[in-house]
Amino acid sequence: MEQRLEEGQLVRAPFLSGQGELKSVEERPGYLKLEVLIKETSKLKSFTLSDDEVDKIETVDQSDRMIEDSEDFFLGIEASRIRLAHQFDPILAVNTAKMTPYRTRWRQSTSMH
Repeated sequence: MEQRLEEGQLVRAPFLSGQGELKSVEERPGYLKLEVLIKETSKLKSFTLSDDEVDKIETVDQSDRMIEDSEDFFLGIEASRIRLAHQFDPILAVNTAKMTPYRTRWRQSTSMH
């Protein structure tokens, strides 16, 4: 095993369906036990890997992890805020939202009038 795997790293491997974030890394004699959160599906999967399988894991460079579009960033933050606020007061969370649902449809309907 050449590389050091640590919790929080983004990884890619043939046995993963896309990128995943390492949530747990346990070294055991002869194998490595990993828990990986798959980014696309948000599912947590457990793997027991031999040293040969661990060598197939690639770490993803996180130095350029910026959101290029400011609207995507805003929508992500707002979605997180609504999800958390909804746990305490569902009506208030949606009423104080700073985004318009179906933004493109709203723009089209207002431009017709």
